[in-house]
Parts: sequence; structure tokens; C-alpha cells
Amino acid sequence: MATVLSNESTVLLWEHFYKQFTDPSYLVSRRPLHNPQSVITSSVRQFYTYIKSLCSTDIDSTFPYKDEETFQIFLRIITRVIMSLSMEMQWKYFKGKIFSKFHRKKMIELSSDGLVKFLQLFLVLGHVTDVNEVGKKMITLLNMRNLASANEKSLVVLWRAIFTMLLTYSDAKCCLKDVVDIIVPLISQIVGSLATRSGDGSGVLLWDTVCVILNGIQELLDNSQSFTSGESALFGTYIGELLSHCKGNEIGHVVLFISDVISTISGHYCAINSSTRPTSGLLLESHDVSVEKLQHLESLSELTKSLWECVLPGLRDRVKDPTCIDQLAPLLGNLSDFSLECADLCHPHGNYSSYCELLLEEFAFDDSLPAGLVAVYLSDALSSDIIRAHVMSCDSIQLKVTHAWLRCLVQMNMPPACVDHVRHLTNGIIRLGLIGSIQPIAVNTESMVALKALLEAISSRHSSAATLAEASHWRDCCKHIIGDLGKYIIPLISGSLPSECMKSAYHVSSVAVRCCPKLIYSKVESRCLLPRLLDQLILPLATEKKPLPKGIPLMIRSHLHHFLMGLMQLEPKRDDFIRRKIKQIFLKYFTSYVQRSQPNTLNTCPGSNPFVLFLQPCYKPVVSSEARDALLFTMELVAAHFLTASKDSNLLPVLQYIGDVLEKITNEELIARCSILLLGNMLSCLLACETSTSFCTKPDRLRSQVITLMKKLLLACKSHPTIAPSSSLLPILREYLVGHLKQHQAATLVPLFTVVMEYPSLARVFLPTVERMMEECATSELRSAYHSLCDQC
Repeated sequence: MATVLSNESTVLLWEHFYKQFTDPSYLVSRRPLHNPQSVITSSVRQFYTYIKSLCSTDIDSTFPYKDEETFQIFLRIITRVIMSLSMEMQWKYFKGKIFSKFHRKKMIELSSDGLVKFLQLFLVLGHVTDVNEVGKKMITLLNMRNLASANEKSLVVLWRAIFTMLLTYSDAKCCLKDVVDIIVPLISQIVGSLATRSGDGSGVLLWDTVCVILNGIQELLDNSQSFTSGESALFGTYIGELLSHCKGNEIGHVVLFISDVISTISGHYCAINSSTRPTSGLLLESHDVSVEKLQHLESLSELTKSLWECVLPGLRDRVKDPTCIDQLAPLLGNLSDFSLECADLCHPHGNYSSYCELLLEEFAFDDSLPAGLVAVYLSDALSSDIIRAHVMSCDSIQLKVTHAWLRCLVQMNMPPACVDHVRHLTNGIIRLGLIGSIQPIAVNTESMVALKALLEAISSRHSSAATLAEASHWRDCCKHIIGDLGKYIIPLISGSLPSECMKSAYHVSSVAVRCCPKLIYSKVESRCLLPRLLDQLILPLATEKKPLPKGIPLMIRSHLHHFLMGLMQLEPKRDDFIRRKIKQIFLKYFTSYVQRSQPNTLNTCPGSNPFVLFLQPCYKPVVSSEARDALLFTMELVAAHFLTASKDSNLLPVLQYIGDVLEKITNEELIARCSILLLGNMLSCLLACETSTSFCTKPDRLRSQVITLMKKLLLACKSHPTIAPSSSLLPILREYLVGHLKQHQAATLVPLFTVVMEYPSLARVFLPTVERMMEECATSELRSAYHSLCDQC
């Protein structure tokens, strides 16, 4: 090849090889090809490297001539002939000879080997002649075989060749816009076919083609030193459709492609900024930046805009698929990072200051999205310094992120890996400046403990607020964090959530009610949160046709004491609604719970009775006025509705409950206050034991329990006469006598023996009252009983 062949000889060679394109048996060397098939089925970059080698003038190239098939040698010859003289003149001569050979019928008739030769020929010509002209012609001819049809068995090869040609465009710094405008609609058709693909193998071919296209786009971006409108035009709506139509592991490939594109754009942006920024880090004025770099920035901006416009619709379609969480959540994190690092390149439409805000609003703060996706996305996002700084720059965003965390705690129905992300998310929330200013919490604190500490701190700030505006601020803060918690409970009531999620929902709700009831309840708001939580979780409606889901009763028993503790903070004596709700809870659950807590019953859960647990603040040596009022309200309620002679079958467990509570109270002043509420009912129960043989199946045991409790109550009264003075106890004794003395005569005085023996000073005050009342209805038996009573005193 020291001497270049003449044009005529080269044309003769072309006529010879052209006949092989459709007739493989025509003068084909029996020696194997030099791997043209293996090269063309490799990556776009490898195919491009191979084509460049055919155009090389170096005889000792990577592919020695002696090992090449004759057609590859012909390609080297025609390359040198065209390049030997005036390229423009040579190209005009050969262009007609080559282009005229190919038309629709010929393209369809090309054998597989002929198609490979056609691709090699045009790619080589594109490398050494007018790439724009050759590229358009090649794509036009290839489309005669329908570049978007799954029936085209060589689809993968064709698209790999197209992107190899685009790499040639890029190397020649030739604008891609015209050719990209041709191929993007074809790519969209291929992606659209994925949605309706069948299982006959065509779907595999389509997906393999998509992989080649994505690989080609990435190779093209990596190869470009500066971008043009052509690269931007490559990003069409098909990428969003691709996210929507992917199946199984395919989405991971698309996500990786988008991440690589983001990395490429970021790399170019950082490279431009590093060369145009002074040591202070501030961007130089535009007149200090070269025109080339300004154009590069503009093209990067166009490319970034195209990326956002094509990726966001696909993300919106796919994020609700729980099977894609592992792939999409990290992508959202990458996009958020990218939007802040390259914020100058593109801004979203509307009221958002950055795409990061848009992503957070749509993919973290949207309550309709899977909690697992939100947990993974936010945990990754808050681990990024730049995103965390952005979130901390705005209090409203911090509150929304905190609410999203709370929602994740409620809806814990997610894969184990996502649950781990919730722990990381908790640490991210703890590190937020707003949260730290409200309540510093140690890193690695358990999620529910952190939530409880935060809500308690907000409630405390609200209670200690000096002005109405400050109190309103903390109420709003709490509302933003807790949000409409009730709407997450609706699937719970329907029974569509698993037990683990049910437990989380009850746990979070009970923490909210216990820690900040005054912030989620309002007398003037008909749709405030607390009543809805009570109706959904504690007082749900159940019928024979629609019973409660299986795990609900256990959840109610486990968390009821938290709800009661919260309700008792709302001053039930002053609020009719709260008083009515507490009464409903007692009437619905008290009897069954105290019966289950008896030592001789099945399903015994020692210490788990919520009606004992919710009074825990009363068991301390120093009791707050709020805890004291809760205890007295409870004892008043129990005495009025459960400690009555008409409830004979349930009296034993009720007395046991009262005994358990009094046993735990270490402050005798409280017991003395309780005596005023309980003493009259206990006297009536003792009287019923004396007067009715059918009143109780175990009258001796009942009598013993009542007397034991009365002794404890009277002892406390005697020790603290200022708390329960005679003036408070005498009306109780008088009411008891008025109600029973006339009917039961001497039996009425039997219960009073305990009072006389335990509290003689009180007896000496009320015995004259007894004597006066006896004057109207005294019998000899009653007088005898009265004298016996006086003797005990």
C-alpha cells in the first residue's frame, strides 16, 4: 500500500465488495473475518475505536493488515484514496458511486454480514469526509429498515452504529442537532413499545436496544469537551417514559444512567467554576470569563433543563411503586445534591427557589408516597452537608422534614432496610438547628424517645409562653410537626395494615396525646386532632358485620393509659366534651380490664392495667395539682358508676382496683382526699352484704375487702384532719343514714362500726346525729344496735 490506487481501481474494488452485501456466497474469503461482528456487538466506545483504527495511516496499527478480512483492507484503501488528494474533489467522485447503490429495497435485502459491512463503510466515510452529510444519509437509509421496530432483528447493532457515528460528530465538533432531531422520535417509539412488550423475545430485544442507546448517550457526554444544543436535545420525554415502563431490575440501569449524567454535568460545571473563580470562591464577572466558557455554561444550562424536564415526570409516575424504593430514593438524593451544587444552571418554574425544594415538596412531603421511599430519601439527603444546610436555612422546611419523619414512624410498614434508614433519619432530624434549639437530643437516641422529648419540649415552651403570640407560635409549630395524624390512621381501622404498622401508629399517636394534648385540642375547632384520634384509636365503632381488626383490642389496652394521661391534662371538670370522652372510655373498658387484672383470671397481665398505669404521677412522694385532680376525678367516676350496690357481680375487681391504686400512693394526703369520694359508696356496699343474701356470691370476701379499704381511708383522714375534716365527712355519713336507716333499721348501723373503731373522734361527732334520726323510726333492735355502737366509741 505504498502507492495509492487510482480512483478507477478503487471503484472496481467497491463494485466487487458491494455484491457481497446481499449475496454472502459471492467471492467471500473462507478465512474468518477479523471479528467485525464481535466488535460491533461490543460497547459504542470499542466500536468507535475500531472504526478509527481502520482510518489510521499507521501500518503497525492495532489491527495488522495480514489478520484482516479483505473488506477491512478495502476500507483502508478507500480512506487513503479519498485523503490522498483534494478531499472535497475525491469525496464528490466517490459519493455518487456509493450512495446510489443504496435504496429501500437494497436496505431491506441486506444480509446480516452485508449490514455490518454497510455500517463499517459509512462510519469510516463519516470519519474522513463530511460527517454531517454521511451521518444523515446513514440514518435515513437505516430507518428504511425501521429503526423503532422490534421486528428488526439487528436493532441493537443499528443503534450501536448510530451512536458510533454521533461520537464521530462529537470528535469533529460538529453540531448534533439535526441528526438528534431525527433519532429522538425513534427512541421514543422504542421506549413506548416497552409498555406493550410481549414475552416472545421482542421485549428482550427492545430492552437491549434501550441499553445500547443509554450507553451511547453517556459515551457521547463523556466524550464532549463542551456541550451543544444537540446533546440537550438527546434528553427527551422518553427518559421519563422509560422510568415508568421499566420492569424488575431494569429500573436500576436507568437510574444508573441518570446518575452518570448528573455526575458528568457536575464535573463540567465544577471544572468551569474552578477555572473562573478567584481564591475567595466568588464567581468572576462575566466579562472576565472567556466566550467559550460562557457558551459552555449556557449549553450546560440547556442540558440540565432538559434533564429535569424529562426525569421529573417519570419519577412522579414511579415513586408510588414500593418495589422501586431502593433504586429511586438514592436517585432523589443525587438529584437534590446536584440541584444545589449546580443551582446556577437551572431553576424550576413556580414558587420554588431550587429544584431541591421541589424534590422535597413532591417526594418527601407528599403524604401519598410510600413511607419507605421518604425514609430512605430523607436519610440520604440529610447526610449530605449541602442539603442539610439548605434545609436548616428555612424553619418551614425543617418543620416539614420533621413531620415527614413522624409519618415514617407512624407508617413503619416497610422493608427492614428502610427501617434502618428511619434510624439514620432520626439522627438527621436531631442535627437540625431548629430541633436542637427546641430540645437538644443526643445522637443515636431511639426514634420514639426522640419524638417524645421533642413534643414534651414544645408543650413546655407553650405552657411557659409569656405572650399570646409566643403561645400561638408553639401551637403552630406542634401542628406542623404532627400534621393531620388522623388521616394515617384510616387504613389502620380498615384492617389493611399489618400489626407492626398498627403498633407504630398507636405508639406515635399516644405520644402526641400524652405529651401535648393542649396543642392538638381546641374547644373552638370542630376538626381538631385529639377527638379524631380518640374516635379512631380508642373508641372506634365496631359492629357484628364489621368487627375491629384483630390486633386493635391489644393495641388499645397497651396504649390507653397514655391517652388517659393526656386527657386528664385538659381539666375534665371544666370541659364537658373531655369529661364525656373519659366517661365513655371508662364505661367501655374499665370493667373488663379490672376483671382481667384479677389474680385468679386468665390472660392476667400484672401491672398492665391502663387504669392503674395512667395514675403513675400520683404515686410519687410529691404530687402535682394536675395529678391530684386526675386521681380525684377518677375516684369520683369509679364511685359513681362502678362502686355501687347494683354492680354486685363486678364489685370485687373494682375494690381490688381501688386497693391497687391506694397501695401505690405514698402521699397520705391524697388518700384522705379520696376517702371523701369513696366512703359513702363503701358503706352502702357493706350494708348490701348485711341485707341481701343474693347480693354477692362471696359476701365474706367482699366485706373483708371493703373494711380493709375503709380502714386505710379513715386512717388517712385521721392523720390529716385538715385535708378531710369532720365537716367534710359528716355529710357523707348523714346522707348514708338518710338513705337507709328507715328501710334497713339496725342493719344500717353495722357498717358504721368500722368508722367508730377506726376514727373515734369522728364517731363522737356524728353519733348524736344518729340518735336524732332514730327518733322517727326507732325499734328496739335499732336502739340495741345504737347502744352497741356507742359502746365501741
